[in-house]
Amino acid sequence: MNNVTKQSRSRSTIAIIGVDLSKHSFQVHATDSKGNVLLQQTFSRQKLVEFMSTIPSSIVGIEACGSSHDWAQRIRSLGHDVRMMSPERVKPYVQRNKNDRNDAAGICEAVTRPSMKFVPIKTIEQLDMQSIHRVRSRLIAQRIQISNQLRGLLAEYGIIIPQGNKGMRSIAFLMEDATSPLTTAMRAIAHELYEEYRTLQTRRARYDALIHHHACSDERCTALQKIPGIGPLTASIFVTAMGNGHAFTKGRSCAAWLGLTPKQYASAGRSFFGKISKHGDAYIRMLLIHGGRAVVRATLRNQQRDDPYYAWVRSLVARIGVKKASVAVANKNARIAWALLAHTKAFDPQVLAVHPRLPLAA
Repeated sequence: MNNVTKQSRSRSTIAIIGVDLSKHSFQVHATDSKGNVLLQQTFSRQKLVEFMSTIPSSIVGIEACGSSHDWAQRIRSLGHDVRMMSPERVKPYVQRNKNDRNDAAGICEAVTRPSMKFVPIKTIEQLDMQSIHRVRSRLIAQRIQISNQLRGLLAEYGIIIPQGNKGMRSIAFLMEDATSPLTTAMRAIAHELYEEYRTLQTRRARYDALIHHHACSDERCTALQKIPGIGPLTASIFVTAMGNGHAFTKGRSCAAWLGLTPKQYASAGRSFFGKISKHGDAYIRMLLIHGGRAVVRATLRNQQRDDPYYAWVRSLVARIGVKKASVAVANKNARIAWALLAHTKAFDPQVLAVHPRLPLAA
């Protein structure tokens, strides 16, 4: 039996594949259903697609990284069961030294574990919306940088500008004031920075419009916006990250994935809980907590509302204070939002009357 025949027979029994993704070279580790190693080989981009098209349908494990969603869609279109994992969950299965060969073997081992948690594979539409949110976040960060720099430079001339948009709007009047202590050079610098700030504001408004349009046209986003504290921004990115919510079996897992649950340290039968873990997507967590603060403020302003949701918030503030209550509201909203996506239901605040203390996040 020649080598070509042996190779074709070994490929026909491949059942599990681990692929270590890269830009140009891809390490593949393939085994049969019993875990026997059948192939360890490096492929180029084109050769990897050709290889995947010539083998039977298999379980393919990859790490979540740059270009991973694109490769997941490509390999899935060839009939394979693609499962994406977080690199931190794959790391314990990598043996000895870290290299592409060992990484691929660790991925192949990790993808078969029954307790492994997988990352949902995003569609093109989800990737588009995620890109819009990412660019919008960068524009906000750049706008803040320019504002801080301009305020710092003007402070050297004895001019104190308040923080925020209100302070930046006052700069236009300052530059036209002939009595201000600004020199000609500094006026030119301030004018340039101010125009750059306004350009970023305009670009951010354009991305805001895209997000609002998506939130109003998507039925899932519309359903999530009925939850107190969740607006177009949060609903849009939550649906983008979660999809149909089937990556989690319960709302608690979703809240834990977003880092809204306390850290736990347990030893000798005793458990200690600290601050929230802050795992997962910091952007979604930030929006949920901001929404939680808004709900707490609205509840404290209007003490007459007898809605079960706001009654729960009032009791929560009385027990653990405003800051922890804001995080607890974010925790609850994440769990409610997951339930609406996973079970395609509408938000009903009356349901909370049955379990008025659900859930708490310290």
